[in-house]
Amino acid sequence: SALRLANGSGDLDDLVTLEITGAGLGAGGLPPGKKVDPNIPDGSLEKTDNLLGDSLSGIQGLPTNMRVQGLSDIPDQAINPAVLRPQLDRFIKASKVDRYSLAVASVTENGRTEHILAVSGKALKGNAPHTIDLNGKTYKVVTTDSGSVPSVANGPNSTNFNHAEQKLASYIRDNYSGRNASVSLGVQNTSINSPGMCLGCRQTIPDFASQNPNLQIDIFEGTTGVNQ
Repeated sequence: SALRLANGSGDLDDLVTLEITGAGLGAGGLPPGKKVDPNIPDGSLEKTDNLLGDSLSGIQGLPTNMRVQGLSDIPDQAINPAVLRPQLDRFIKASKVDRYSLAVASVTENGRTEHILAVSGKALKGNAPHTIDLNGKTYKVVTTDSGSVPSVANGPNSTNFNHAEQKLASYIRDNYSGRNASVSLGVQNTSINSPGMCLGCRQTIPDFASQNPNLQIDIFEGTTGVNQ
């Protein structure tokens, strides 16, 4: 079966098609029995948010140091975009509040943990701070994609450069490459049809993991579900 994936930049302009085998898709392109739970903060999808995570995990050759699950399985609320998004909206341009992707990560090395976050594209207001305190944690805001993790095509006229999760992957490579660290990454976009990482990042993030075998990478992905 084929599943149409929207550009994960938060602008939802470009559509591509990804063939998924064994996904067991039911009516509406969702697995049988999966549904939106309106009681979950910010409209996150219960179980549906790991649809593509399950599919990605089933791709042959996924790096052994990388695991992908849904946001409903996230163990650490400090990296849960659904929890942090409402507090970040005040730093987002009004035109992007319902459209931006958010990625939040913790990187732990030798007992020390750094928290980082990024939003897609240029969704941040110009006066947004470079560090933000949320729920007792201090987050470094990664505003640009250094390009150290090369971007790839994400549709006919776009790439995944400057996507939220791509910004964090480049930051982690710049600062932790070759070191033994544990990375936990939460990714939330706004598309009900293609929750989590965009198609391009589904290529570059595994490549990043393969090139950094000393990093143990756990990814949790989902969506607010407010856009198609």
